[in-house]
Amino acid sequence: MKFVFSILIALFIVACSSGSGSKEPASSTPTSSPSATTKKASSNPAGEKLFKMKCAACHKPDKKLIGPPLKGVLAEHWDNNKADLYLYVRNWQDANDKGIARAVEIEDYDPSVMTPFPELTDAQLDDIFDYIEKY
Repeated sequence: MKFVFSILIALFIVACSSGSGSKEPASSTPTSSPSATTKKASSNPAGEKLFKMKCAACHKPDKKLIGPPLKGVLAEHWDNNKADLYLYVRNWQDANDKGIARAVEIEDYDPSVMTPFPELTDAQLDDIFDYIEKY
């Protein structure tokens, strides 16, 4: 057993050290990858900035954090009804009190409190959701 383990360790060391000749191509790949990410993120700098300031503490575009992922939320959960979604973002309790079906569903499913953002304009919310959809 020790012999097999020793061979595995030796193979691992050889594999790691033999990669020194292939480091040059690997360094060119990360160079192209961040630029693609940078282009993607900078396609809507206002939306990205607002998302990071207002939303990123609880949400990611494509992953669940405290809140759900937001990519596709307008079409998939709000039937492309921006007015209802924007009311919910500005003050979810108002949306719930007005009987907006999706707001009521969300509270029934998960009554956790979302920070209201009454200061966000339609244009700012458009920028945020545009950034999320292009993420």
